[in-house]
Amino acid sequence: MKTEEKYKKIYLYCDGASRGNPGPAAIAYLIKDEADNILQQESKRIDKCTNNAAEYKAIIEGLRACQDFNPAEVIVCSDSQLAINQINKRWRINIENLKELYLEVKKIEQLFIKGTIIYIQKPRSNKNLRAADKLANMALDS
Repeated sequence: MKTEEKYKKIYLYCDGASRGNPGPAAIAYLIKDEADNILQQESKRIDKCTNNAAEYKAIIEGLRACQDFNPAEVIVCSDSQLAINQINKRWRINIENLKELYLEVKKIEQLFIKGTIIYIQKPRSNKNLRAADKLANMALDS
């Protein structure tokens, strides 16, 4: 569903969840425009994995979906301190499957003119991350 309209900036709020580590997992994301309108939201179960891998996979799926909106800039918001600090090269990646997911994020990130990936330290205070968390947990429960 690629749109011809080019958004100046869009926001991606994403969350991954796993019950057990590893265990059944799910991802969710919301894509919003600058006026806080929902452009797209998605949640689904994914293969069994760790919570950290689920967080990465939510970012990857969300970034892929952002491509449909042809944005100049994507702001990715997540409550995963590990994924965000690894993606922003503040922390090393010592686990092989996370290295692969990191490389996938970097590959997709290059498709945008500008991308900013931020860690939301208090996700409960952010309505959009609360919504992504709720969607991920609903997918796990289904």
